[in-house]
Amino acid sequence: MSELTQLSNNDLIAVAVGLASLLVFIYAWVKRGEIATWEKKTQRLEARLKTSPPEQEIEKNEQQIAEKEDKIAAGKEVLKLLEQDVQALTPSVEMSKSGLYPPTFGYLDTQSLRESVRDNRAEQLALIKKDAAVTKYGTFTLFGSKKDGEALVADYKKVFLRTFNAEFEDIRKKLRNSNTASSEEKLWRVSEQLENLGEVLAVEVSQEYQRLKAQELDIWVTELEDRQYEKEQRREQQKLLREQKKEFKKDDEELEAEIEVSTAMLNKAKKRALELVGMTAEDVADELSSLEKEIAEHETRIEESMSEAQKTKAGYIYVISNVGSFGEGVLKIGMTRRLEPMDRVVELGDASVPYRFDVHTIAFVENAPELERTLHQKFAEHRVNKENERKEFFRVSVDAVRDAMESFDVDSEWYYDIEAQEYNESKLMRSARLAAKEQPVENTYPEAI
Repeated sequence: MSELTQLSNNDLIAVAVGLASLLVFIYAWVKRGEIATWEKKTQRLEARLKTSPPEQEIEKNEQQIAEKEDKIAAGKEVLKLLEQDVQALTPSVEMSKSGLYPPTFGYLDTQSLRESVRDNRAEQLALIKKDAAVTKYGTFTLFGSKKDGEALVADYKKVFLRTFNAEFEDIRKKLRNSNTASSEEKLWRVSEQLENLGEVLAVEVSQEYQRLKAQELDIWVTELEDRQYEKEQRREQQKLLREQKKEFKKDDEELEAEIEVSTAMLNKAKKRALELVGMTAEDVADELSSLEKEIAEHETRIEESMSEAQKTKAGYIYVISNVGSFGEGVLKIGMTRRLEPMDRVVELGDASVPYRFDVHTIAFVENAPELERTLHQKFAEHRVNKENERKEFFRVSVDAVRDAMESFDVDSEWYYDIEAQEYNESKLMRSARLAAKEQPVENTYPEAI
């Protein structure tokens, strides 16, 4: 027994020694491989350092870091633009998903109308989100399944809402002064018809949503009534202007032209008087006498023209802009006694400027020359041309002019959305030509960051 145990111990020792030798061999082999690998890496690094010194490597890494930082900064700017666009489009998207499409406005729709309609639509959207625009007043089952019945009712409510909104849009687009009463009646008939159709599934347009839609229709009706009232007021204004024209033959544009010509001649005469050199005393005296007489005549003409202009007081104050010609934030504040003030605006946008003017307001006032002069004095520091006061362009905001006119109790409609039709169409045409030539056109967002 002891011999077997001794034999076994010897065998175990031999095995252990063999394993130890194997481990030593493996360790030596691995180390040799690692040393060879590190030697290769060292050789490559040494070769690289010979062709590219450490300073160049550091500069290259710093440049790569700077490029990545620039990309990150550019990406953040694009992200800001995306977030702004998403924020601006979110209400419209929410409306569209809810079956309530964003309102569309015409160029002549007033700012107050736009704000009122948008506020009303926001209330409608809030009601839709609360699932209170179309209500159900019972339980509907489909082939004995309550769950399937509720799913069908939910889909039917969406169709119900879209149908009601579509009918409303059709009524609104056909709205005229002659059919306001019938349009309101038609809206209630549509509600009744949908209510009859919804009896099977026990759904109906809620009274609160109907009330908001009727309120929106009233807003559009009020706008039409206001426009009709403005037309009647315009007739009265034109009557007053005609009476003025009977007494004073020249209109304000003719008088302005006379004043401008006389002023130019006056300045020319004064300039000639200052340039009298190289002449005899007698010649200078004769020339000065002639120039003084000429200057006096021009001054008299200017005073007469201005006096004539002041006699006809009633007229229109207009505030217009021309983004394509003068850029953003530049307004022309002027006056006209034309029977149709838009004729003057169209005239100003003739061949002397590349694009037509856009109107922010045209207000009829009883003393147009005085108000025009007051406004020009108020915004004198913001004149674009400070040398020639006949140039009525000011770098000032529409809100500032509106506040100033309201402080003088001038009530008129204001328009903030600038159409700049000719200017924008020209931009589109240029972009189209560039695209046709396969030249890059500037985009809001990059193709990649």
